[in-house]
Amino acid sequence: MQIVVIIINLVLTYIFVGGFLPTYGTIVGIIYIVISICGICYYRKKKSIPLKFINRFLVSTGDGVYDIQKNEIMVSAAFLALGMKIGTVFALLVSVGMVIVIALCILIATGFFIEGRKSGMTISGALGIAKVVVWIYEKINGLYEFIARQIVKIEFKILKIDVRENR
Repeated sequence: MQIVVIIINLVLTYIFVGGFLPTYGTIVGIIYIVISICGICYYRKKKSIPLKFINRFLVSTGDGVYDIQKNEIMVSAAFLALGMKIGTVFALLVSVGMVIVIALCILIATGFFIEGRKSGMTISGALGIAKVVVWIYEKINGLYEFIARQIVKIEFKILKIDVRENR
């Protein structure tokens, strides 16, 4: 059962790290999965070090983990949380690029480069429209982190890993 949960966490990690980028995301995802597997194997026999690592990256879920009976699962969950943060950085870079490209496309489509202000569009107007489009896209994609957090909590409940709430 533990190996299935670890595999599920690694697949989710791959999806969150680079599953949305076609070329570079695959490469980054595979590299991160290899690092995660090495980390899980390294932390398998440790007693105190994985607890610090786990609480460092799972603290954002509001949970303090203090049961070290299932090191591999908790370390894989911590790598999942770290992978989500790496994926967020990639998503931020992509969203900034999206704003610039969408604004440029709006300016080209409205004829701003040929007619200037007579076209009815300004650079700030195109950036505003592009930011709204990217904001909507990010709100829809923001569900990923919530889903991953709920999956980790369900895994902890199923495997009876002791979790305490931060107060």
